[in-house]
Amino acid sequence: MSGSLKDQSIAALIWVFLDKVGSSTVNFIVTIILARLLTPEDFGLVAMVLIFFELSYSFVESGFSAALVREKNITEIDKSTTFIFNFISSIILYVLLFFAAPAIAA
Repeated sequence: MSGSLKDQSIAALIWVFLDKVGSSTVNFIVTIILARLLTPEDFGLVAMVLIFFELSYSFVESGFSAALVREKNITEIDKSTTFIFNFISSIILYVLLFFAAPAIAA
């Protein structure tokens, strides 16, 4: 790791910016392609499913993983707690969405 903290921060900022711009660009292109290929009803269904997917992802992620990355002294308890929380919340959301799927699709 060479370079000053300022240089490393600028490089990290550039990479994060490129990641966000690249991800947004790919998502936009995929959305355009799907809009052209699918019927309006199917495209609406895909959009509705993506809303639930993003909400579920936001809940499961909930910042524990990011906090774990920022921590300097990570213990096995920290790792296992983060994993178990993410795993259990994923299972709960899966079960909820599984049983809510007929209502969502209607």
